[in-house]
Amino acid sequence: MKNNKLTIKFKEARDDLPYGEIFEGTVGPMMLIPNFLPPPEELAEAIKHPKITMTVTARTLKYFKSQADRLGSSYQRMMRNLLDQYVEKMEKIDAKRSSL
Repeated sequence: MKNNKLTIKFKEARDDLPYGEIFEGTVGPMMLIPNFLPPPEELAEAIKHPKITMTVTARTLKYFKSQADRLGSSYQRMMRNLLDQYVEKMEKIDAKRSSL
């Protein structure tokens, strides 16, 4: 049986890839989306938000703390900004998907 794996490794977005199209992946239907995750420098911006409690892995906490130290920022701010940017992108994808 032929293996239909789609492996794509690019450092920047490309317009010639089938973004948004559903294909059969290794664990079921999948959709390719551009890598929209920002670099740590963009996550260091300060904005006030409600407080929550969240549990993360030690690996994740270590990474964000080291990047925050390097940038002179707060790891909580960087994590919050990452989540905000993720939600912003996913809301656009959801709106596009619901309009089809």
